[in-house]
Amino acid sequence: MTGGAAALTDTQMHLLFLDESGRLSDRKFFALGGVAVADTDWHLLRDHWQETLTAHGWPVDREVKWHGIRTGEVPPALADAVVQTLARSPLRCSRAATCMGSRSES
Repeated sequence: MTGGAAALTDTQMHLLFLDESGRLSDRKFFALGGVAVADTDWHLLRDHWQETLTAHGWPVDREVKWHGIRTGEVPPALADAVVQTLARSPLRCSRAATCMGSRSES
């Protein structure tokens, strides 16, 4: 977006969080997901996130893992609230997954 007499420069920065699931060495499934939030909006995400955790008695410095949501370690009411919080947050989400085919060993 730069160049020319009336050049425009995109000065907005995004903060990116990526997380993987699976192991490439297992040669079965591997997924990579991520969220990006504009630097001008990150405080909204932080505030919504901390308010949600506090309202449900979950320490703000403790992770909320998807595995914990699936297994019940994260209380269902908190899990629902976390999903609602993320849905109304200014995020851009992306994901990629691959199914690793089996390889014959010689």
